[in-house]
Amino acid sequence: MITGNEPASPIFLQHGLSNDCHTDPGLTIRQYYAGLAMQGMLIQNLAVDRALNEVNNSQVNALVQASVKCADALIAELNKNK
Repeated sequence: MITGNEPASPIFLQHGLSNDCHTDPGLTIRQYYAGLAMQGMLIQNLAVDRALNEVNNSQVNALVQASVKCADALIAELNKNK
């Protein structure tokens, strides 16, 4: 089951010549999916925003909320098919 809190692309780091290693989790799967959804929505609305030459806080908040909802919906759908 994917919860969305798993690392999307963990990085394994080794310090020098020693065998000491640790993992940098980076973005979670949920954060990654939300970013991709936001990117798509921004590209779609870019021409409109440029024409209006303004973006207000309510538009930004709506975009952020929609991006997170898309990420959560994708995670839920992926979990159905497991």
